[in-house]
Amino acid sequence: MRNAKKYAHLGFSYDLVIFPDNRTKRNIMKSISNLCHFFDIQYDTILHEKWTQWLRHKKLSWKHNSRSNSFNLLKKVNTNQIIDQVRNNQSEYRIFIKFLLVSGLRTSEAIRAFNEHEHICDGKITEMFWDRKNKKANAVYCHPELHEKIINCGYKIKDRGLRKYCNQKELGCEMRMLRKINYTLVVEQTSESLAKFMQGRTGDVSQRLYYLPMMKNNHKKWQKIWKELI
Repeated sequence: MRNAKKYAHLGFSYDLVIFPDNRTKRNIMKSISNLCHFFDIQYDTILHEKWTQWLRHKKLSWKHNSRSNSFNLLKKVNTNQIIDQVRNNQSEYRIFIKFLLVSGLRTSEAIRAFNEHEHICDGKITEMFWDRKNKKANAVYCHPELHEKIINCGYKIKDRGLRKYCNQKELGCEMRMLRKINYTLVVEQTSESLAKFMQGRTGDVSQRLYYLPMMKNNHKKWQKIWKELI
């Protein structure tokens, strides 16, 4: 609804056609599509059908290839500068920002893991094994010192605070970039299969028997990556 109010004027317009081809454009298209569908139901129109025809006519696709090679990430962004900015962050959510970086979780997963931390983490490994459609969260490392800070921080992560303290100005990059930086650094110090497992890219319940012992054996090596940050 927020996007629909803000961007509805772009519907059926040339401004939408030349809009930068990014995720925001897909969210705008989806919002307008939902708005058209609402009008169809409410007023018995065929606006949604006209909308999809217009998209095809203008060759606007719902698909957006935003994949990037994480191994080449260090060549594109100054990761040291971003890590320094995270380290020196003095906002109320500074503990969560560090957790977001060292865990490598998606934002929604990190929020839940942070808010429920004392129930799912033993101070070294945070076991989740959550599954939502095509996205998984298996298990990730946790730094013992950061673990204590999370348990004793005395607050829960809320959307309002997230927008205020975890924006691009505070982090030096978009939140999703922290996940890519995490993967790049972890894969260099441990192994690709383990890094993928912690990012939820592979593994199922039966593979806990393989990956969890492997994580315990590599925990000290992982701690060295984030020693200065914590």
